[in-house]
Amino acid sequence: MELIKVLHGFFQQNVEVDKKGRVHFVWLEGEDKVIFSADQWDDLTICWEKNGEEIFNVQSIGISNTIITDDECETSIQFVLERQPSRMFKAQLKPNLHISFELYYEICEDCDEDEL
Repeated sequence: MELIKVLHGFFQQNVEVDKKGRVHFVWLEGEDKVIFSADQWDDLTICWEKNGEEIFNVQSIGISNTIITDDECETSIQFVLERQPSRMFKAQLKPNLHISFELYYEICEDCDEDEL
C-alpha cells in the first residue's frame, strides 16, 4: 500500500482501479503512454507504449523503496527492487521521457568525506 501512496503523491492524478484491485497511474507525453500499476503488496508493473505499440514492459516486481527527484533539471522516480536492492528502475519524465534499469547506490548524507 505504501507504493500506491507514493505514486499517488508523485502523479497527483485521479487513479484507475481494475477488477483485481491494481491501481493505475498514466503518464502521457505526445505519442508516448506509460502506465504504472501497483497493488496492495507493493508490486509494480510498468508498461510503455509508443504510437499504440508496447515497447517496454516489466511485470510484478517487488519494490522496497522509491526515490523521487523533482527539481528544475529533472522529474523522475526510482524504484529500488526488493529482491535485488542494488538495482533499480528509473522512470525519468522530464526533461525527456526515459526508462532505465540501473545500479542503485545509497548515499550517506551524514557521513564526513574523510570517512569515505
